[in-house]
Amino acid sequence: MSPKNGTAPQPAVSPVSRAGRLVHQLELMQQQVSALGRSDATDPTKRQEALEEAIQALRITIEELRVTNEMLNLQNEELALMHRTVEAERNRYQSLFQALPIAFLVSNRSGEIKEANRAACQVFGLAAEQLKRYPLVEYVSEEARPEFRSLLERLHEGKRSENLGITFRPRVRKPFLASVWVSVAAMENGTPDAFQWLIREVKERGVTSSE
Repeated sequence: MSPKNGTAPQPAVSPVSRAGRLVHQLELMQQQVSALGRSDATDPTKRQEALEEAIQALRITIEELRVTNEMLNLQNEELALMHRTVEAERNRYQSLFQALPIAFLVSNRSGEIKEANRAACQVFGLAAEQLKRYPLVEYVSEEARPEFRSLLERLHEGKRSENLGITFRPRVRKPFLASVWVSVAAMENGTPDAFQWLIREVKERGVTSSE
């Protein structure tokens, strides 16, 4: 709703912008006082009045700077609290992610592995950093790669989740069949941004893909 006088509300000025404006004012005052000091033609009475006005303006500006500094300190405290909150949430997510008893991977939309929990490292027989050296398709058996790529295409086209059986062929252990559930982790501009992969090794070869 517009104010009664019909004028639009003015946007709030950030403490940083306000501090910059006050510093600029101080620089202008310094130039004015320096000019008064160098001027011999100025009437002494007028010069004194001008100096008193400059001093009064300086006092006001200094007070505004003090208030602005308090605002900046408060803003910094709020940012620090926000940072601690975000960091605590990140640590909580990592703890839950690592504690999952089933292999869990996060990849980008191209299938490049970005995160891997402890269970995933155990299933593939690799440390997390080693596992992330290659895209997930590199761990899929040759015969299963066409179906895997088809799966990625279906996810790119808008399918939100899918469950199927995939044979993996890690470099440090024998091939194994796994039940894989994959879902879209996030959407950006209507397109998938990341995929979540739950991988459960199965002993029987009775797992088939399901649409």
